[in-house]
Amino acid sequence: MFKATVSAIESISDDIRILRLIPDAGYDYKAGQYAELTFDGFEARPFSIANAPGADFIEFHIRGVGHGARAYAAQGLKVGDEVMVSAPMGACVYIENCAKPIMAIAGGIGLAPIKAILEEAVRHKHGAPVYLYFGGRIESDLYLHDALEALAADYGDFTIVTALSEQDDGRHRSGLIADVVLEDFKDLSPFRVYIGGPPAMIEASVPGLLGAGLDVSCIHSDTTITMARPDNGDPARVHG
Repeated sequence: MFKATVSAIESISDDIRILRLIPDAGYDYKAGQYAELTFDGFEARPFSIANAPGADFIEFHIRGVGHGARAYAAQGLKVGDEVMVSAPMGACVYIENCAKPIMAIAGGIGLAPIKAILEEAVRHKHGAPVYLYFGGRIESDLYLHDALEALAADYGDFTIVTALSEQDDGRHRSGLIADVVLEDFKDLSPFRVYIGGPPAMIEASVPGLLGAGLDVSCIHSDTTITMARPDNGDPARVHG
């Protein structure tokens, strides 16, 4: 465990906060990993690290729901508070030296690990097209628009597509974000896919992605899913 101090808190919507923590010691991790955070009086809870390695801080995106540690992190935590951070965990990380185009799919604050992976891809000058498909229920779920646009501009060959599943405001596509991907790409076999979001969203998305020709070894998520492949019924285990 590492001790870290809250250096900044940004409220970007009614229920989403961005936390920046400065560890007391060096903190090495890979883009896409997560850590367990322990707040005083609460059990440790996992949160995805939302920035690529190399900064003097680590960033987390917190949605305040229900009670307990997540609600406290979204409502009660203050600048200057101390937080305990576990060693980094998870194998859903940016794959260096991969020539495949990247298809990043994010739902809500599932953007957090995806953002870190995309920052790392841009930093490494990935060398192939990058796509971010970012979905939410309503418009306020689609946060960090300006930062994502700036990241895309830095890279150049970087396309952002947004969609809403429960609201039609004329500015975004309509529907579940994985369905929007499949509307645009009938063949996903050339891609490496990173997907972040609620487990139910990921589980519902994976069969269609595999059905569009995506190789199971080229899909990465911090949620482990065991399911039948749509073509022959054999189990496909998606992880890391």
